[in-house]
Amino acid sequence: MLMDLLQETLRTLRVYGIKPRKRLSQNFVVDKCLVETIVSYASPSINDNVLDVGAGLGALTTRLAEKAGKVIAVEIDKRLVEVLRNKFKNYGNVEVVHGDILDLNIDASIIVGNIPYHISTPILFKILTMNFRRAILTLQKEVAERLVAKPGSQHYGRLTVSANIQANIEVLGTYPPESFYPPPEVFHSVVLITPKREVNVDLKLLNSLLIRLFSQRNRIVKTVLRRSLINDFGLSKGVELFKAIAESIPENKRVYQLTIDEIVSICNKLTLQFKYGNS
Repeated sequence: MLMDLLQETLRTLRVYGIKPRKRLSQNFVVDKCLVETIVSYASPSINDNVLDVGAGLGALTTRLAEKAGKVIAVEIDKRLVEVLRNKFKNYGNVEVVHGDILDLNIDASIIVGNIPYHISTPILFKILTMNFRRAILTLQKEVAERLVAKPGSQHYGRLTVSANIQANIEVLGTYPPESFYPPPEVFHSVVLITPKREVNVDLKLLNSLLIRLFSQRNRIVKTVLRRSLINDFGLSKGVELFKAIAESIPENKRVYQLTIDEIVSICNKLTLQFKYGNS
């Protein structure tokens, strides 16, 4: 099973004279079990538009096209776009888009993809802004660990907090380097992201707050926030704002120890001050 897809991948690369580009994190899936896991959890129907991020040579796109109403295969490398357009020229439900997913606005109910490792964090933040029902993504194992990290742990950070406020996240399984060609030096995890129906926080303010907090993740929260507010609003207004929200800030906690609920509480107190306060 593994060998069949690997041989097909090698043949395609040879026919088109393509050498995988390391700078684009080009590692093509050659594990049919991995492909079937993604398709199974994606579970597209004839009513779904599916966005395939970083479609590569189209191994995942092919299986999705058998089930979905439409598959939008996005690929940044024009060499691979040629492969995809030739492969799917007779498919009425596959659209191949040459472009950078970070620059595109595409409507899709389901998002899938083997996400390029060098830009996985920006892509995740991009996906979280989109309107979708579920996303099934293959990520570097370390990135997946960041998504489900606990407060106080090494991997806990801005991505963890932002993603978990906006979605429910589940790691579905981990796969070895040999699941891809050429095999990278890392393991991969498949992650299911399901957006939450309600997000009770100002996301724009939250993002600004998280950037300021986690740029100094090892420092005491109160120290970081007081200095940040003074830098942003000046001494008088900054101190006034800090005093107004001080009770919502845990004593002696460092940034990386804050729970998601505590961060939401701080953000909501700031929102109220900006909306109703005198600052």
